[in-house]
Amino acid sequence: MNDDEGARIRQLLDETLSEDDIVHENSEDEEDQLEIDVFEDTDDTDADPNFEVDKQSDVSDDDEDDDFSRRRQRKKQRLDYNILPCTSTPRTVTQLASTPRPASAPAATPQAFTPPAATPRAVTPQGTTPRAVTPQDTTSQAVTPPAATPPARGILVNSAACKDNHLTTRELFDNEWSGCRYKCVMNSERFEFILNCLRFDDRETRLERQRGDPFAPIRELWDDFVLNCKTKYRPGSYVTVDEQLLGFRGKCPFRMYIPNKPSKYGIKIVMACDTTTKYMINGIPYVGKKTQTGGQPLAEFFVKEITRPIHGTNRSVTMDNWFTSVSLAEDLLRDPYNLTLVGTIRANRKGVPSELMNKKERPVNTSLFLFDREKTLVSYKPKKNKVVLLLSTMHEGNHINDETHKPDIIHTYNETKGGVDAMDQLCNNMSCSRKTQRWPLAVFFGIMNISFVNSYVIYCTNNLEKGNQPANRRTFMKELFMDLSRPHMQNRLQIPSLRRGLRTMICGVLGIPDNPGAAPPPEATNGSIASIHNDFDFVCEFLEIITVNQEEKRSQNRSLRHSRMPPKKKPKFAYKHEDLLLALDDVKKGESINSASKRFGIPQSTLSLQGIW
Repeated sequence: MNDDEGARIRQLLDETLSEDDIVHENSEDEEDQLEIDVFEDTDDTDADPNFEVDKQSDVSDDDEDDDFSRRRQRKKQRLDYNILPCTSTPRTVTQLASTPRPASAPAATPQAFTPPAATPRAVTPQGTTPRAVTPQDTTSQAVTPPAATPPARGILVNSAACKDNHLTTRELFDNEWSGCRYKCVMNSERFEFILNCLRFDDRETRLERQRGDPFAPIRELWDDFVLNCKTKYRPGSYVTVDEQLLGFRGKCPFRMYIPNKPSKYGIKIVMACDTTTKYMINGIPYVGKKTQTGGQPLAEFFVKEITRPIHGTNRSVTMDNWFTSVSLAEDLLRDPYNLTLVGTIRANRKGVPSELMNKKERPVNTSLFLFDREKTLVSYKPKKNKVVLLLSTMHEGNHINDETHKPDIIHTYNETKGGVDAMDQLCNNMSCSRKTQRWPLAVFFGIMNISFVNSYVIYCTNNLEKGNQPANRRTFMKELFMDLSRPHMQNRLQIPSLRRGLRTMICGVLGIPDNPGAAPPPEATNGSIASIHNDFDFVCEFLEIITVNQEEKRSQNRSLRHSRMPPKKKPKFAYKHEDLLLALDDVKKGESINSASKRFGIPQSTLSLQGIW
């Protein structure tokens, strides 16, 4: 992928963001981030609905502990059919690439994108690409059928594209609020049931696995997702390492508090993204004090592990002052890493001399350089009482821009530091996240949001390489919703007892005539955006058929309505005028009104009134 294609992909992604949401990459300094672990000792994945964050203390009374234990005991008595276990049998993944990615290929060229052709497992959604599953032995496990979650994932995709994720389920499935597309896929009760029952591991072995890994309830799904991200795309020459905070305020054993993030409370994920296309290459969740670092400093451990897919490729990694250190820069230059580093560094790091600190006698817009073999440390003074320190193993010399009077290291850092922040903004701009008290489900929503961005980057790159004009992101996600939901809606049309109004809505969404005897339209081939949606004649044809047949349908419905009307009720008393006269004569001769009414079938009130007159 050349620079023009990368710029075009970046332009397409920025079209979905407003001007106020675009990452500003022209600042040369960063403030230290305050990160606090909250509720470190909690180890439950089911959230307490009455849970609130206490910023002052973490002390609980005995009554609260007893109440909490009683609630836990009631939750443990739930039925097992609400759990969708996930086996550890190896699975084969539907390949999006024709050839595996070589380890030493710095060119920013993505691999060929082959859309899925297999049925995905119920509990392992991958956002855009269903995955093939090898046969597994599930005789002892109650698993929801594989066709349960693809339509639910389609609903999540469309809610992200239309920005309906903030609506309640009742509003989401209300025709007046959100149209009829959600209701055509499934009803609201089914959608809520799937989300409430969605689990990503085996509950029987969860406690044992959580002792060594607090992320165990969704670890398998996360590892499979990250593996796909690593192998389906080759990043460019510049990679950004930073953290993303998945917003979550419920109970979580490794929840973080970062005040300068929009969500402030949530689950911290350290990730590496392509600076140009914002594609997420790798991600590692922070699980608190139980993180296995192997004796390394936490920041160095994250950088070395997060950049594993690009080791030995001579790429440049940009990071902030939480990660950067002199020892890390030296290690990345050696085998097997072979990476260069550009990043801000804190003044209290080991190896930073005091001569580079702020001096009152130093004029503003001046720079001091320090060279040590491959390393370059620069001290830039943008204001009177402020100094910015940057470390680089990529630059050589003391080059300063004549217009801005800033070193080239600062310009490179400003241009490459916003990869992860832009990815986070793209995820929040079209998000499928819904309110939940379970942190594994919040992580699952985060996986879906990241997969939306990654799949769109692959789609744009492949189309630009072929010389085609890619669709915008909203159109791409709407077509993704149709690809996931179309088979389920076609299956619903085969139900004989389906309501007439719902059948009409489904036919309108699918673009087929509302005729039970008509043959269904041919299914869109894989990669429908690049094939059928470049030619709208097929869709327009069925739209014309629906428009022309509207009056015929209305007339047929009227005749059908009249034919189904119940017959008029036969009156209880049906008599002739001659019988009324005979009955009156008998009454005058002395016969009782009651006997005359029964004999001639005439109401007693009629005979009484006639007799009076």
